[in-house]
Amino acid sequence: MTSRARQIAGNGACCGCSNGQRRQAGVRSCSIVPFQYRILGSMEQQQPGRLGRNFALLLAGNLVSVLGSSVYLIVVVLYLKDRTGSAAILGLYNFIALLPPVLLGPFAGALVDRWPRRNTLVISDVVRGVLMLLLASIALLPSGIRIAHILVFTAAGGIAHAFFLPAVPAIIPEIVPQSSLKRANSLRAGGSQVSNLAGNAIGGAVYAVVGFVPVLVINGVSFLLSALQESWIRTPAQPAVAREGAWLKLVVGQTVAGLRYILRRRGLRAMLLANSALYLLSPPLLLVLPFVVEDVLQLPTAFVGFYFAIMLAGGISAYALWAYLPLTGRGDRRVLIGSFFCLAAAVLIAGLWLDPWVLALTLLVCGGSIASVNLVIVTSVQRLVPQVRRARVFALMESAGALSAPFAYAFAGVIIDILLQDVRLVFFLSAAVVVLVAAVTLCSSGLRRMLQ
Repeated sequence: MTSRARQIAGNGACCGCSNGQRRQAGVRSCSIVPFQYRILGSMEQQQPGRLGRNFALLLAGNLVSVLGSSVYLIVVVLYLKDRTGSAAILGLYNFIALLPPVLLGPFAGALVDRWPRRNTLVISDVVRGVLMLLLASIALLPSGIRIAHILVFTAAGGIAHAFFLPAVPAIIPEIVPQSSLKRANSLRAGGSQVSNLAGNAIGGAVYAVVGFVPVLVINGVSFLLSALQESWIRTPAQPAVAREGAWLKLVVGQTVAGLRYILRRRGLRAMLLANSALYLLSPPLLLVLPFVVEDVLQLPTAFVGFYFAIMLAGGISAYALWAYLPLTGRGDRRVLIGSFFCLAAAVLIAGLWLDPWVLALTLLVCGGSIASVNLVIVTSVQRLVPQVRRARVFALMESAGALSAPFAYAFAGVIIDILLQDVRLVFFLSAAVVVLVAAVTLCSSGLRRMLQ
């Protein structure tokens, strides 16, 4: 060993710290990978219970962009309906908007694991903001905007969104102490629900007052403001990733490795099932609700939106509750299983007593239960999956759930047409599915070990 090598070994230069610093941190050798030391150090320096400036920037950007997007989604549906009067066009729009995240999700997760997550967030928001402003510019041309323009720009925005989705939950553990993950996820998800609720409430009024083009501008500016706030986030250094070989082959290989990582762990398999169950349950309830409100309860059409808002309010309440009620290990498992049984009970009661007030109460419970399940899944994956695999796991779980949604809509539509004479059966079948998933989750020894 040369004198220079001895100096490096003696000073602990391989991890960027001196012997005294290592002793103070409780580290005896430099066998720890450097990025892990920096991440742990940065997490420990944050005060317990304080989420910090970086999370505040992420949350603020998320609230702005979600509000703009929720207004836009209401407005674009109303615009397409006014222009075409075709439900098929509305279905095509939703299909194109959902397709890129479903198809690209697993591969996007593998790429996000290789890229700086902050940069991924910023670029995704900038791309979507520029697309919205370009679409607004096309609308001002003499030829005007065409339906094809909206569909093409929607597909391009969906590609950027596919990279944004896994990057958000993957970056939170890098900027928030592990002990505060549940609170951070609650605040982010609850804030998104509030923004969605506000956007849905004002979207129709905004369209009636200002029309379609100003909303495009507002949405584009909201994405750019979100990108600006995200660019100020500071994250620990990510591990170096090998760059040998063809990048496409490497990404596919990493995606397959991420899938194997999930399938070989019973706890993650149970969470994948639970996450997919939420996507399978939502379409029947969303499709049957207008029939229940208008045909069975004989209420005005406006009450359909009112009941959707109640369900969102239940989710917001649950996120607010769990933000300040710490639970770990066995508590997480009890919340997960208990939320599924509460969800099944609420759906069953809604089918047994088709009453306006009972429906409002059960939808409130449904929203809170779904939010609680989602929160436990996201927090557990953040806490237990290594950083280098985290985005892939989130992307695969999101894609598996999103892939089941189109089939669930098609299947639920046929079932509702068949059972329209007695919509109670739709509620009963949905409750039976939830009970089955809850039973599988309850019996999963892998999930129990993972959460403990």
